[in-house]
Amino acid sequence: TTRRAAVCELGLAVDQPFAGVATKTLGELELSLLTMAEAYCSNRAACRAAVIQAKDRSRFAALNPKTSSDKRAVKEEMVEWMLVWLGDPAMFADWVALRKRLLQNQ
Repeated sequence: TTRRAAVCELGLAVDQPFAGVATKTLGELELSLLTMAEAYCSNRAACRAAVIQAKDRSRFAALNPKTSSDKRAVKEEMVEWMLVWLGDPAMFADWVALRKRLLQNQ
């Protein structure tokens, strides 16, 4: 388990950016990135580092030949979300609302 998971199991609350970026589902990712955007003003470097690390992990999972096509598509979408966040954390909330609406209409 990760340190983040171990801390969560203990029931301890960890603020961003130290809580990291959850990438199990798009919903978890959205919440993580929204809270990370709130913490961005006070700790830019740590926030960016956490999102870049999560983006790289998701990209690696998407490129893994053992990854199912469904999971690959989700991980590719996650990479896109994190790239948008890295481009401008302040606009992420508006962008993700539009993106989710687009995905629902497909």
